[in-house]
Amino acid sequence: MAPQAHDNNLVLVVDDDPSQLFTLEDILKEENLDPICCKSAREALLAMEKFEVNVAILDLRLPDDNGLDLLRKLKKKNPRLRAIINTAFATLDSAVTAVNEEAFAFVKKMGDVRDLLSYVHRAFHQHLTQYSETLKEEVNKRTAELSLANKALRKEINEHRHAEKELLESRNKLQTLIETVPMGLFECDINGAIIQPNSTLSTITGYTKKELLQMRLSDFYEQSSKQKNLQQYRNYLVENLPDPEPYFTQIQHKAGFAMDIQVDWTYKRDENGQVIGFVCALSDISQQKKLEEQLRHAQKMETISTLASGIAHDFNNVLVPIIGYTELAMKELEGQAEARYDLNQVINAAERARELVQQILLFSYKGGQVNKPVFIHVILKEALKFLKASIPATIEIRKSIDADCSRVTADPTQIHQVFTNLCVNACTAMSETGGMLEVYLDEVELDNKDVRFTDNLEAGRHVRLRVKDSGVGIEKKNISRIFDPFFTTRDVGDGTGLGLAVVQGIVNSHNGYISVESEPGVGSTFTVYFPVAKEDKMQGNELEIKQVSLDNYQGDEKVLIVDDETAVVEILQRMLEHFGYQVTSCSSGPNAIDAFRECPNDFDIVITDQTMPKLTGVQVANELHAIRAEVPIILSTGYSENINPNALDELGITALLKKPYELTVIGQTLRAALT
Repeated sequence: MAPQAHDNNLVLVVDDDPSQLFTLEDILKEENLDPICCKSAREALLAMEKFEVNVAILDLRLPDDNGLDLLRKLKKKNPRLRAIINTAFATLDSAVTAVNEEAFAFVKKMGDVRDLLSYVHRAFHQHLTQYSETLKEEVNKRTAELSLANKALRKEINEHRHAEKELLESRNKLQTLIETVPMGLFECDINGAIIQPNSTLSTITGYTKKELLQMRLSDFYEQSSKQKNLQQYRNYLVENLPDPEPYFTQIQHKAGFAMDIQVDWTYKRDENGQVIGFVCALSDISQQKKLEEQLRHAQKMETISTLASGIAHDFNNVLVPIIGYTELAMKELEGQAEARYDLNQVINAAERARELVQQILLFSYKGGQVNKPVFIHVILKEALKFLKASIPATIEIRKSIDADCSRVTADPTQIHQVFTNLCVNACTAMSETGGMLEVYLDEVELDNKDVRFTDNLEAGRHVRLRVKDSGVGIEKKNISRIFDPFFTTRDVGDGTGLGLAVVQGIVNSHNGYISVESEPGVGSTFTVYFPVAKEDKMQGNELEIKQVSLDNYQGDEKVLIVDDETAVVEILQRMLEHFGYQVTSCSSGPNAIDAFRECPNDFDIVITDQTMPKLTGVQVANELHAIRAEVPIILSTGYSENINPNALDELGITALLKKPYELTVIGQTLRAALT
């Protein structure tokens, strides 16, 4: 049996957005209401056949019907239905149509949910009030049967009161809708003078209603463009009478900042059809545009991060055999100092490549300054690769980069930004005529005399970066201002003037110093000094042979290794056999699982790569533990943001071995896992 009309808590909710539907369902249940959730007009009409619903929340846009058309159909089934229009596509026309269709309220999505709940409770309250009135009428009707003399009079009084109440409710409903709709509603006359602004317009623009009533539309724009906008307003709207279409523009808030807005409008006509003004709805979309920009940035950074992680994984797989075979060769060349020295340089180069991978990963994340000892020449060389692809062919790059420069303590991402900004500025100075971009990097010793006129520099060794161009140069009067924020010599709209200010800020934060020399028509040279990291030693100045001791890492256990890279499998097997281990190798997760299942007690430990086709290393580990729970498993990874070393126990992993690895690291890790 359907619930009685006066005592049920049913609320019909119609929305094709599942997340919105679930959210409304939870909110209404918290209010002790019983939501009936429908994703289409068809479901809503079927629900009305089963239940007597007196309150509904309707979306305007549905997959099989329009929200207002659905309202008409629902009203035919239950004329007492109080429907609240809840939509993200609010316009003045839709709001007016909703009122004409006797919608109880009109609420914009993503607003304050308390507004929606307030209207729902008002609807129930009004329903109960109307039901009470119905009971009164029933009592009056029955009383009239006993008092025929008073029946006609009482009926007339009740009808009169009911009409007054409906008229008052209609007026209050319209006024409430106008004041609470999330748009700045107002009328204006033919000259743009504002009439009848609502409270939302005051909230959006910052002006009080009293101030708005003394303003014209042109007053929303900057002083310099008021007359122009007023003339355009008259010529375009009054003379051409275009079809009303929403448009986007910028206005000035009372506080002085610019706002992005959407304007929906229509004509206001007199009884003869003549245009006497306009009805406008103004929506602040500044936050929406900001969120769109943040989304675009987030998507871009996510793409860069994905690309960087893929590069890191593949590059580390390349470095594994380079480091591994070199270390094995060094082991077999004991006593041959010259050959071991040459191979040690290969190791040093591979280690720099490993650092480069880490720097690429750092470039893919947005964050604060993360200082660490870095080689600037590695950053410059990588940045130049990207720069070459983006500059005009009329600009030639000449470089002299000393790869023996010491490390500096710096944030690699910010050093990259400094160098890129200087190069972009140099290329801009040569964009019309072409020219030569020269990049120099060397290491210098500065004494007290050299640093006496600088703020941050101290005497000592510094890495010096110079970026030189043959462009238009800088006038002498502007030299002292080029590092000032917002100062630029470019045309309006071509640059913000923040580039060099940001560069100087980064250099200063690294205890460095930047200077410029320039002459109009000749070009400019920017020189940057970074202090050498105190714990760093000069590279390549002495014979430094890497000693690999294997005595403490010998073993004869049986090891199963799993990796889809053939070169990695081969070198890892060679390394383990040098330690004395008995090795079985597999090139895929499924093959390894089959081999382990066939002889689960023949293996003392497993080393598996994380990133492989078909099954990941963690999935392989789970399968192997299902066969033999106590077998120790080492997870090898070139790069995986999903593997947290602190969560290895939860994953059933004994140890994490990061590529590219060295003999000593493998030996230490294996012995620790087997102990």
